Amino acid sequence: MSAWLQVVVTLGGTAAFNAMLVAFLYGKLTQRVTDLVGWNKKQDDRLESHDGTLMRFQGEIAAIKAQAGMRHGG
Repeated sequence: MSAWLQVVVTLGGTAAFNAMLVAFLYGKLTQRVTDLVGWNKKQDDRLESHDGTLMRFQGEIAAIKAQAGMRHGG
């Protein structure tokens, strides 16, 4: 095998390996970002649910205090 052919084959193999490695890593990172976006959306939904529950409880406490003749701030 000539020296130039060996150089071309070596560089081609290296370039192909690097391209496959980059494609693999890009795919893994894309999947991880997608998973994190889904997890973040789920957490936002949970926070909205807790916020609604908190508002409902605050309203109930205010109603109980009003029935008892207590001021809401004290």
